[in-house]
Amino acid sequence: MRVTNSLVTVVAWLVADADSEHWGYEITESTGVNPGALYPMLQRLVDEGWLTSRWEDATAARAEARPPRRLYSVTDVGMTSMGALLRTLENKRKFNRPALGMGS
Repeated sequence: MRVTNSLVTVVAWLVADADSEHWGYEITESTGVNPGALYPMLQRLVDEGWLTSRWEDATAARAEARPPRRLYSVTDVGMTSMGALLRTLENKRKFNRPALGMGS
């Protein structure tokens, strides 16, 4: 997988709250990663087994008068792989950035 600043940003954000499910718009708003880059990236992470995805129940979405969200969850393999990726890049200047908190 090609490692980009956007990937590192998203991975760091997902790892910070790995026990929750997240949807694309939430990730875009929190990380600043463009949706055009984010959604293919999320699919690659699913293909690698780092994330799983599912569609939320349509009833919940209808109750809020919106379309169903595709929800993403970090897998055990993903947590291990993402943690290893972040540790590997920790000292590389190109990817050195302040830690992202939830809602940043």
